[in-house]
Parts: sequence; structure tokens; C-alpha cells
Amino acid sequence: MSDDVLSHLRALRALVIALLGSESAADDVVQEVWIASRKLRRSRSTSAWGWLRGLARMEVLQRRRGDRRREARER
Repeated sequence: MSDDVLSHLRALRALVIALLGSESAADDVVQEVWIASRKLRRSRSTSAWGWLRGLARMEVLQRRRGDRRREARER
């Protein structure tokens, strides 16, 4: 699996930067996707890029939810 992640790393990072607007946040998300890809197994019928993109989108959504909760608590 690590070869699949490595082969898509630039595109994955670019996608996450586009979603979050922050290179440092994108690096954190890509790192989390890397960790998840080592723990989870994808189905052979699923493309590596589509699977990684889905993992990244879920991580971005979790971060956004966490940010909103944190902002609400701090008000």
C-alpha cells in the first residue's frame, strides 16, 4: 500500500491544499492518510487514488468539524 500512497502523494497533497487552503494543514492530513492507509485495507476493485482521495476528504471533514466545535467552545 505504501507504494500506492507514494505514487499519488503530490496529487493528494494538492487536493488537500485546495480543500483547506493551508500547506501545513495539508501536510498533517496527508500524514494522517498515510497512517490510515497502513492500517486499513482497500478492496482490490477500488482504485488506489479514489480510496486515498476518500480517506483525505474524510480527514478534512473531521478537521473542519473539530475546528467548528473548538471555535464554539471558545466563544
